[in-house]
Amino acid sequence: MGRYQLEWQKVEKIRNEPNKTKRKALKLKLPAVTPSGIFYGMPVMHGLVEHTGLICIDIDAQDNQDSCYFHCLKDYLKCMDCVAYCGLSASGKGFFLIIPIANPKHHQRHFKALQIEFAAHGITIDAQCREITRMRSASYDPTPYINLNAVPYTHTTKKRNSVKRNQCVNINQTRAFCPVQNTVLF
Repeated sequence: MGRYQLEWQKVEKIRNEPNKTKRKALKLKLPAVTPSGIFYGMPVMHGLVEHTGLICIDIDAQDNQDSCYFHCLKDYLKCMDCVAYCGLSASGKGFFLIIPIANPKHHQRHFKALQIEFAAHGITIDAQCREITRMRSASYDPTPYINLNAVPYTHTTKKRNSVKRNQCVNINQTRAFCPVQNTVLF
C-alpha cells in the first residue's frame, strides 16, 4: 500500500467521522503545507523566506448554507480564469482554491478583493485564509479542477476596501456565466 493511499484513507476517516472534535483531531494528523509561503524554522510566522505567489482560500458549506448552488460550485469556478486548483476540503464539506496572485507584497489586499468579489456573488470565503502562514491540510478529491494556465489575480483593495468589478450575475439567482477575461466571475 503506497503512502498516498494511506493519506487518502485518513481523509476518508475524517469525512466519515460525525463528531466535530474527533474530526479536528484527525485532521491534525494529516500532512500540511503553507501554500502562500516558504518558511524557515518555527514558528512559521517569523520565518518567511519567500512568498509563493499563491493564495489559498476555503469555501465552507457551513458558511454558505444560503447558496443554493454550493453543491455545484466547482463547476462555476471553472469559469474563473484565475483559479489554478479547486478541490474538496479534508472534511469533504467545502472546497479549497489555489489562486496565483499578481503581487505577493499585496497578499492581504488580494485576499480582501477576492472576499469582496465572492461575497458579491453570495459566497463567503473563510476569513482565516487571509494569513500567509495559513496551513492547508492534505486532502483528496477524485475529480479536482486543475487549470495549469491560470491567470494571476490582479485585483486588490484600495484604502476604502473597494474593488472594481464588472457587472455580473449573482449565481444564487441564475446559472448564467459572465465570461470576461481576468475577472472573478461565476
